[in-house]
Amino acid sequence: MTSTELTPQIVLIIEYEVVEENRPLFMKLMAESCIDTIKDDGCERMELCQPVSGEDGSYVLTELWRDQSCIDRHRMKPGHSKVHEDIDALLSRKRVLKLNTFAVDGWTQAPARLQDA
Repeated sequence: MTSTELTPQIVLIIEYEVVEENRPLFMKLMAESCIDTIKDDGCERMELCQPVSGEDGSYVLTELWRDQSCIDRHRMKPGHSKVHEDIDALLSRKRVLKLNTFAVDGWTQAPARLQDA
């Protein structure tokens, strides 16, 4: 039997504008950070994206977290602040959005099997 109980989760969306000469190092640091972060308890998803429009230097990172306590534990990891300082030094702009999302059975949109029920 499938539960339709809503479960709150947290989504972080970080928009980056990266200066051209810094893009290779940005991608290296982001890859290392994402590989490390996705291993953290409560980090359900991480995706580094670039706009389809091909905007050079624009990147968007999306993170899905089980709850705020998982984010807090992630931020307490040794070296966390240093990694973010190193990445931020490469940017011309950064914007962070923190959103509540509600999932049904781990989906932010009800899967077809629930929609037809």
